Amino acid sequence: MNNIATIGIDLGGTRIKGVAIDALGNVLHQSYTPTNDGEGGVWKTAIAKTVNDLKEKIFADKITVGISAPGLPNKENTAISFMPGRLEGLENFIWSEYLQCPAYVLNDGVAAMVAEAKTGAAKESTNAILITLGTGVGGALLINKQ
Repeated sequence: MNNIATIGIDLGGTRIKGVAIDALGNVLHQSYTPTNDGEGGVWKTAIAKTVNDLKEKIFADKITVGISAPGLPNKENTAISFMPGRLEGLENFIWSEYLQCPAYVLNDGVAAMVAEAKTGAAKESTNAILITLGTGVGGALLINKQ
């Protein structure tokens, strides 16, 4: 039987949060590291290190990485296509090539709404509003369960 796991990365303006979960959604490991925005894309290396550290701890045969980040993702959800003024090098950076595994990118506010709609406070809701407050401000809408 294959050991399958997912690694989630939340790229924030201040911290990079990482989590590894198994196929049932059980949290296996978590990590936190500074983003160091403004230091010439150092945050890319920090994400790769976080992913590799989590991979080593979970011993999975197959890994998929989900990345929530500020900005607008491209249609394929492989990169953030628009995020001016912060996180140098983020725009159009293809994560699956860099991490050498399947990787999917969502806007951080949308990722938070998906999580709340599936397992959290909006689970029984048809419509909901989510506002994210951190280094920046973002949000998402749930309308007719979508």
